Amino acid sequence: MDKRTGSASQWRFCLTFFRILILLQPKSKPEMNKHMKNIIVITGASSGFGALTARALAKAGHTVYASIRETKGRNAPQVEEAKKFAKDNNVDLRTIELDVASQASAAHGLWSR
Repeated sequence: MDKRTGSASQWRFCLTFFRILILLQPKSKPEMNKHMKNIIVITGASSGFGALTARALAKAGHTVYASIRETKGRNAPQVEEAKKFAKDNNVDLRTIELDVASQASAAHGLWSR
């Protein structure tokens, strides 16, 4: 058992959230508004913070891969919602089948693009 304050996953979440906040910060100089478009993978994007983060980053102009488990099963409606959001908002939001608990799924989901 981890006796430190906060688990490793909580710390990873905080660091990821901090990086997202940095990406969403408005640029101060006009020439900085033409910032480089990032390619971002969001895990757990079927609902909650994952879905909200994926949509916010896509609206900020980034290419976002929203990873979701069971895209042809129980999460098929969430895949359709993400496609609709991308079309309605003219953003680059793509869903991928990915289960972070499976090395094979992660390799296939990320490297088959």
